[in-house]
Amino acid sequence: HLGWVAVGLLVSTIIKDTIPLQPNFSNSLIFFLRHFNLCMCTNIVLTELVDLRSLYYIKDYEDKLKDATDNLTQIFNRKGLEFLESKPIKAVAFMDLDFFKRINDEYGHDVGDIVLKNFTRKIDELLQENNMNDTYFIRWGGEEFVLISQDSLNDLGFFMVKVLNYFRIMPMQVSENLSYTQTISIGLA
Repeated sequence: HLGWVAVGLLVSTIIKDTIPLQPNFSNSLIFFLRHFNLCMCTNIVLTELVDLRSLYYIKDYEDKLKDATDNLTQIFNRKGLEFLESKPIKAVAFMDLDFFKRINDEYGHDVGDIVLKNFTRKIDELLQENNMNDTYFIRWGGEEFVLISQDSLNDLGFFMVKVLNYFRIMPMQVSENLSYTQTISIGLA
């Protein structure tokens, strides 16, 4: 768009320099063309400024969103709560993976990371399967997670029972040679 500004200014200069001013109708037309062209150039510049401001806000939002996303699990971290400020909260569930330190100690942090990713992926799947679309999943820190829900406390409670049953029955596959059953401690409010 800034290229059009340069073209517009060039046209204004050409009109001014090539057509002599005469006190008649054509003079008014030339005056109009000069000012119309200048207005068009100004509008393009203002449009560019508005576009740049919009890009700044989008970039700022993207930066905040990136800061609010956990690098390992790709879900919200604690900073993600600011994106939920305007949402009504009806229920909250805290989850802690039991004995997670033992996994890191026995198998290493790479295996621990796989466990956290698999756990997160499965909770996301269960949220979708159970139509818990108004529930936000946050990694609070380490092996601690939070579900913040706009659904009722009963709905979130029933969902948490399903989560407990799933992880009690289904072993988590970490690699070809390693799977285990993960227990979870849950608090609900």
